[in-house]
Amino acid sequence: MQQTRELTRAELFLAVAASCLGLAYVWGLEEQPPSDVAEYEAIAVNLLHGRGYYLEPGYRAYRVPGLVLFLAAIYAIFGEHNDAAVRTAQVVLFVLAAILYYRLARRLLRHPATAFLVGLVFVASHEMIFWVGKPATEFLYTFLLLVACYLFVGWCHAGRGRELAGAFLMLGCAALTRPIAFAVFPLWLAIVAALTPRRRIRAVMLAALAFLAVVGPWLARNAVVLGRPVIATSSGITLWWANHPEATVGGWYGVVYPNPGPVVWFRQGMSELEINDLLTREAIGYITSDWGRFFKLAFGRLAFLMLGYEVRLTNVPFDPLVFSGGVRLRLLFWNAIWLALAVIGTAVLLARGDRRWWPLLAVVVGSLAVHFVFTAVPRMRVPLLPALFLLAGLGLEWLVGWALWRASDSQIARPR
Repeated sequence: MQQTRELTRAELFLAVAASCLGLAYVWGLEEQPPSDVAEYEAIAVNLLHGRGYYLEPGYRAYRVPGLVLFLAAIYAIFGEHNDAAVRTAQVVLFVLAAILYYRLARRLLRHPATAFLVGLVFVASHEMIFWVGKPATEFLYTFLLLVACYLFVGWCHAGRGRELAGAFLMLGCAALTRPIAFAVFPLWLAIVAALTPRRRIRAVMLAALAFLAVVGPWLARNAVVLGRPVIATSSGITLWWANHPEATVGGWYGVVYPNPGPVVWFRQGMSELEINDLLTREAIGYITSDWGRFFKLAFGRLAFLMLGYEVRLTNVPFDPLVFSGGVRLRLLFWNAIWLALAVIGTAVLLARGDRRWWPLLAVVVGSLAVHFVFTAVPRMRVPLLPALFLLAGLGLEWLVGWALWRASDSQIARPR
């Protein structure tokens, strides 16, 4: 009973902290939203006015619909372009995420103190709070992916079918918010197959059908509208940006542009699918013509993503952060500390073989595999923070245990 009271107090504290930090930021926010937001908002308004899933000058599948549907639902209740309502709704989701994240940490980590510390780091993460205040895909995708991970970890622990179906349903919702989740899907299916040797076919089918129940209508719609079940017609430009011969380390987002550009090509008569295919073919040509350059850029992408050592956009957290009193914090140092602990935690996990952690590892591996090829900027690290903080907590537990063991060993060996 005492443990339950402590859990409740911890969850309440984290919920209050998440609410205060989130509201303090979003209500004081005065800045231009990320450029992508205008496109998602325009599609949401078009839906509300019966113009269909449409983006000027005629795109019909350039953006996946997760955030659009989220915005449209809020706009239908509180009015069009009501960013305050969107931010408030995301703060509510942030509070729920804080509680869920702590419960996940308690399930995976050995010590309640470590779970609470990791929960605090999650709630106080400047990057997480930053994107709670933006009507963009980063936070919504992070929230949906966190719910999916919570359910899947629960299934790995107890094997309940409803948790498995729920996990893949939420993964489908995440995939319709950020297509990166499509790379996580086969890894999660492999986990299901590995953990259910006796009823493998049944479990895999349940998981796959749950995922397809969410993403299937979108793919079917694109097959009818565009002639092929594409996920999104923005994949070509992101692949093109990342691997262009003039690309430089730092994500290359917004640095290199096609000439005359997709919009001009569209107005000249090319379809969005033809433009996407053209950019994809050119990008593959850039890769295969110079593999050395590709691997240099690819590993540079991952370093830039995970450490955020250089900020080139105005819609990501600045480096350094400056607090009241002139205190400055470099993102590079902060991110490096947690990344180092996460690497240690990953090594510990691989040595132990704890299957409950497999869904989180699959999220990290699948996401990094995508960014190895496609564009990567610091904001795309946000969905990985929950997994990285948990792995860092595991690494911290191991380091503390190792330090205590060394201290006790030295005490025993010391002559009296």
